[in-house]
Amino acid sequence: MTFRKKAYSGRLIFDHLPKTAGQAINAWLISELGTGCVTPNLIGEHSDLIRNYGGAYSVISAHVHFQYGETLDPRYQYITLFRDPIDRIVSWLYFVVNNHTDAQLPFLRKACLEFINNGDISLNPRISNGYVEHFSRIGGISDESDEKKIEHAFSVIKQYDVVGLYDNIPGFLSDTATLIGVSAPEKLKGVNITKQRPQMNELSSDMRERIVALNRLDIRLFEMVVAWKNSPDVEEPPQNESLIKYQLTKHERKHYRNTSTVDLRISSATVREGGEFTPGQLMTFDIDISLNREMTNFEIGIHIFDSVGNKAFETTSTALGHSYPLMGAGYYRISHYVIADLPIGKYTAGLSFSERLPQGLKDVFWQDVLYGFDVVHPKDNMFSGHSYLPAALSVAKTKNALVPTIVSNHAGFLRAINPPEQLTAGESTCIKVEVSNSSDCIWQGDTYLPISFSYHWLKSNGEIFLSNGLRSAIPDGGFKPNTVRTGELRVEAPNETGSFILVLTLVQESVAWFEENGFSAAQHTIEIKEPNA
Repeated sequence: MTFRKKAYSGRLIFDHLPKTAGQAINAWLISELGTGCVTPNLIGEHSDLIRNYGGAYSVISAHVHFQYGETLDPRYQYITLFRDPIDRIVSWLYFVVNNHTDAQLPFLRKACLEFINNGDISLNPRISNGYVEHFSRIGGISDESDEKKIEHAFSVIKQYDVVGLYDNIPGFLSDTATLIGVSAPEKLKGVNITKQRPQMNELSSDMRERIVALNRLDIRLFEMVVAWKNSPDVEEPPQNESLIKYQLTKHERKHYRNTSTVDLRISSATVREGGEFTPGQLMTFDIDISLNREMTNFEIGIHIFDSVGNKAFETTSTALGHSYPLMGAGYYRISHYVIADLPIGKYTAGLSFSERLPQGLKDVFWQDVLYGFDVVHPKDNMFSGHSYLPAALSVAKTKNALVPTIVSNHAGFLRAINPPEQLTAGESTCIKVEVSNSSDCIWQGDTYLPISFSYHWLKSNGEIFLSNGLRSAIPDGGFKPNTVRTGELRVEAPNETGSFILVLTLVQESVAWFEENGFSAAQHTIEIKEPNA
C-alpha cells in the first residue's frame, strides 16, 4: 500500500462525518489540547478551513466539504469515523425531529416527519449516499460511474491516517490518542445525542427499504471499509517520527479583554515619541478622555503585551501610589510614562479605567490593545526576557471641547428604497435606505460607541426571531441635524422559510437602538424561500 507523502506532521484535520459522535470527539480533543490548539466544531470548504483556521490551530475539527478534484493536504494528517449508513440516517432523522422544534427548523423538521411517516421524497438528496459522494470528490471527477466512485472513494479512505468504526469508538480514540501523543479517555461523554429513536431492529420494513434504496452505494462502501479494518493483515500507516518528537501540547486560546461603557469616552490615544524605541528610552502614552459622571476611587492601569500575546508589563495608579478618591465629570488627559527596557520585538499596549467599590472592582473602560510600538536594541546589546519597567503617571484636567457622540435625540425615520419582496433562506443582500435626522444633534458616534445600520427579523405574528442583526457602516460624517442621507444596509436572511418581518433601523453600540427612543424604523414583510425553490 502507498501512503501519502507528508510535508510535516503535527497538524490534524478531523473529517467529522455527520452523526458519528463528532461533537463528543471534538470536546475530548479540546479537553486534551485546549481551545488554542483545537477549533470548535466547524462546517466549511476544505481549502477555506485550512486558509482561515490553519494558522491559528493545530487541529481543525469540522464537517468538511471537498470540491471535485481537490486532494488531501500533505501538511496535514487526517482522521475520520464511519457508522453504519442506515443507522446513521435513522439517527439523523430522529435527531432533527426530537431534538428540535418547528420554530428552530420548520422546513427540515416537517420534511423529516413526512419521510418517516409517508416516505416523502423531498428529503431524498440529503440522505442519499453521503459517504460515497464525500470521499469520491477527493481527487475525483464529477462524471465517474457509480462503480468508479465507490472504488475511488475506498482508495481515498485508505490514505487517511486513522479510520475508525462507530461500533468500536474506543479503538478509534486509542489510535487518535497515539497519533497526537495524549491519553485516550476511559469513556467518551455524549454530546448532541438523539433524544429518542427506534433501534435498528425496531424499524418498519418499509422505512428500512426506503433508506436502503437511497444508500446502496454507501452500504457497499461501508462493507468494504469494515472488511478492510477487520482484516488481520491490514497495513497500518507508518509511524511518524517527527510527530512524536513534536507532540501537541495543551494550549488555551487567549481572549483579549475589551469593555466600554457610556460613563467614559476616549477622544484620542497616541504615543508621544512615535512608534519605535531603544532600551532605556522614555515612552509616553497619552490618552484624552471625558468622564460623563463623577467617579469614586478611580483607578487607572496600563498593560503591555508581546507579539504572541503574553503579558510583558502591567501596573496601576494604585500600585504607583496615586490615589483619585473623587474624579468629577469632565475632560482629562492621562499620560503614562514607561521606560522601554524590553527585549527587541513588537508590542501592544492597552489601558484600563475602573472604580474600586466596596463590592469590588468595576470596569469603566478596558481595552487590551490601544497602541502598537516596536523596541529595537543596538546589535551589541541584545538580550531576551522581560524586565522590570520603571514607570510614572500624571493626570491633568483639561477643557477640550469634544463633539458629543452619545445621541440624546433620536427623532427621525429610516425608509427602504425598493426593498425585496422575497429572499432565499440564508441569502445575503444589500438594501438601499434613506435616513432623515429630524433632531437637533448629529448622529455620528465614535470608535468606541459607533452608530451603525442594523436590523431585526420578526415572525409573522410579531414575535422576535433575530434581535441582533449584522452591522453596516453609516455614511462618513454621520447624519447632521435636519438632513436626509442615503446608505446601504447588508441583510442576511433567516435560514428558515416562511413569512418574516424585516425591521431596518440604527443602533449606537452600548447605548441604544434608535427605535427605542422615538426613531421610526422601516418594516417590510418578506417571504423567505427554500434554496432552488
